[in-house]
Amino acid sequence: MRNSTVAQTNVHWYKQEPGSHVKLFLSHNRNGYIRRSQGFNNRFQPSRHHYNNSFILTITNVQPSDTGVYYCLVWGNVLGEGSLVIVNRITGPVLIQSPILQRVTEGHTARLQCTMRNSAVTHTDVQWYRLSPEQIMERVSTHPGSGSTQWSPGFTERFQPFRDPSGVILTITNVQPSDTGVYYCSVWGWIYGKGSQLIVDSVSGPVLLQSPIMERVIEGYTAQLQCTMRNATVTHTDVRWYRQEPGSHVKLFFTRERKSYTQWSPAFTYRIWFSRDSSSNSVILTITNVQPSDTGVYYCTVQGRIYGRGSLLIVDNQIMERVLTDPGSGSTQWSPRFQPYRDSSSNSFILTITNEQPNDTGVYYCSVWGKIYGRGSQLIVDSITGPVLLQSPSLEHVTQDHTARFHCTMRNATVTHTDVHWYRLSAKKIMEWVLTHPESGSTEWSPGFTERFQHSRDPSSNSFILTITNVQFNDNGVYYCSVWGRIYGRGSQLNITNANVPVLLQSLSLERITKGHTGRLQCTVRNAAVTHTNVHWDWEKPGNKMEWVLTHDMRNITQWSPGFTERFQSSMDPSNNSFILTITNMQPSDAGVYYCKMWGDISGNGTQLTVTDPLADPVLIQDPVVSKVAEGETAEFQCAMHNASVIDTDVHWHYQRPGSNREWVISHFVNGTLTKAQGFHNHVQLSRNVSRNSYILRLVDVTLNDTAVYSCSVWSYISGAGSQLIVTEASSHKILWTSDPILIICTILGFAVLISIVLLTFFLRKQKLCSSVKDSTQGSPVEDQDIVYATVNDRTWSSEQAAVPPVVVAEGECHYAELHFHRQGSSQPSVTAAERISEYAVIKRARN
Repeated sequence: MRNSTVAQTNVHWYKQEPGSHVKLFLSHNRNGYIRRSQGFNNRFQPSRHHYNNSFILTITNVQPSDTGVYYCLVWGNVLGEGSLVIVNRITGPVLIQSPILQRVTEGHTARLQCTMRNSAVTHTDVQWYRLSPEQIMERVSTHPGSGSTQWSPGFTERFQPFRDPSGVILTITNVQPSDTGVYYCSVWGWIYGKGSQLIVDSVSGPVLLQSPIMERVIEGYTAQLQCTMRNATVTHTDVRWYRQEPGSHVKLFFTRERKSYTQWSPAFTYRIWFSRDSSSNSVILTITNVQPSDTGVYYCTVQGRIYGRGSLLIVDNQIMERVLTDPGSGSTQWSPRFQPYRDSSSNSFILTITNEQPNDTGVYYCSVWGKIYGRGSQLIVDSITGPVLLQSPSLEHVTQDHTARFHCTMRNATVTHTDVHWYRLSAKKIMEWVLTHPESGSTEWSPGFTERFQHSRDPSSNSFILTITNVQFNDNGVYYCSVWGRIYGRGSQLNITNANVPVLLQSLSLERITKGHTGRLQCTVRNAAVTHTNVHWDWEKPGNKMEWVLTHDMRNITQWSPGFTERFQSSMDPSNNSFILTITNMQPSDAGVYYCKMWGDISGNGTQLTVTDPLADPVLIQDPVVSKVAEGETAEFQCAMHNASVIDTDVHWHYQRPGSNREWVISHFVNGTLTKAQGFHNHVQLSRNVSRNSYILRLVDVTLNDTAVYSCSVWSYISGAGSQLIVTEASSHKILWTSDPILIICTILGFAVLISIVLLTFFLRKQKLCSSVKDSTQGSPVEDQDIVYATVNDRTWSSEQAAVPPVVVAEGECHYAELHFHRQGSSQPSVTAAERISEYAVIKRARN
């Protein structure tokens, strides 16, 4: 509806059967009261869609007699153009496929289900087809009722179909990006399901990051969606944009090639503008004059098979109404219930609404100068005359394959006389109808929701109960109960977890940030996904109790505690499954211990934040600058720190290999724990030298792959200059030693000095020995001399008797020797040894 709101308008539904007149069969007033004509039961359910400002008529369990043209009428004389409904009698099987869209990471497994009605799956041949992104339909496999599966060329046994009691399931193992497409199941050769879209995210190649996650725009305004690319440049890449309307598949609507060729869907002609931003390496899609029909999830894609995570665009067709005008002077023009006034102390305008009514619901904007508007304040007024729905629990955590149960308690009406509808808001922000349980009759399920979703009523507590058995991860979302087509509960969030309880790991037990800088505190989650979990950040200052800082829910909405401004920003990093708290313009008052929490009672170990003076930042000095080490030996690096103590500071080591970016490899925390990057050197030793206030990194048994520049860092932003490690092969190391002329000269000189020292020592020792012998001979008694004579005579006697010429013996060290040997009464010649003051001795033999 245009130019009015459905919330304030009564609607009447008419039906014109073939060959008959138009007849009124249902009226739905703005208070929710429904009146049906005879013959029309609870299968005909009216409702209002406030997002699209639409009236909706839902006909469940349609019958051939429901065929006709349906008209909506408002204000007694404004009639719609009509919608033709043709109901065919069921003559064959009906195929219902789920999920509508499934995203799987490369290498994982995808499961696509095809549920069959009106026929037995055990006696029916089933074919699977794939519609590729290039719009080429290919047969994947044929699974006969009896016999083995037959695959088409190009499709291997990774595509395995099998049957269960409700239908056929196609399992694709080790999925690849080339598996992306829409898969259809088919029976009888001409009956097809509506398809299941499969998107396989690549683990290599470009990565697309879309923002915003959700954009709400008023009809007629402009929406802008951004897609940032990693590992590729936008100027050399063709880009396509796809749109997924609620309840349908992803469809191509815009193509922009790098050669500026553009093609778009006729519905968006001349309303789409495409641009590239080289500075942020992004592509930007701008949609002008947006319409409610533009609502949907928009995906950017490159290389035909790499998709972003999508941006949800919601177009509201709200009508802006002027409430009042409060001039600077003069009287105010308004309804008496709306009272404006000014607060000079805070320089603010204040609007007070008394006796609020349901029709006061809306977004209120203040405006000055005729063109400057505030961001708006949304007001929701709950009716006290109609039913009120209270849902519990607000957050439910259930382990996979277990059972979840939600209660919806109703006030001002009885559950036994009211139809109830359950809806689910998925993680992709898409509202899906789950089931309807009329006051009389059987439960009706939406396609894709099986009998695992069971509804019941508890008259004792006047509650509706939704029970989900064998819960799976794709059941995550917020579940809403609804009655009268317009009254909703507040929602119950369901989180499916692994069998293990989530664990929160906060990195950097001690973080130092300089005043005025930005700090990032990380909280890594185990056994749960950050995209399906709300996170709470708390702050504890020494001597004070713990304070709540903010809450960041999975819808990407942040709520701050009073006193904490937007300097505190929370975000999610799905790649590391982490929450991140970013604090900008750090102040000394921000110091304390910060804790991340989830599920209300699961907390991280805390990160202590210290804010320091900018003039007292640590200085890191690394040694050596360059180190050459042979393969298999040990390399050691030292990182000396000034202006801080190593025993109170965590250290992080990074390396940068030739031609690569700087990477973190290992951290050594003050509590002694180590955290090492996967694939880094196995034989690594970290220590602290307290006497030198240094960090030490030691690599044992280095390999050629360890060649890199190693740098230490503290406080997340202070780094050393780096130490270069060059690892050489063992053989080349020896050749380098013998071929370096400087090393050769130094070696020769070293040996020469060593030999000189040895010879000089020997000379001095021998001279001292000779001097001691001379002194002892001069002062010896006669008995000692006789002993000498006897020794000489023995040696002389044993020699030949012939005359011996004089023998010259050069001693070289002893300068003075004067020995006389005389033999009495013997025919043997006497021997006389005499050395004059010279460096040689002459021995003479003479006969007496």
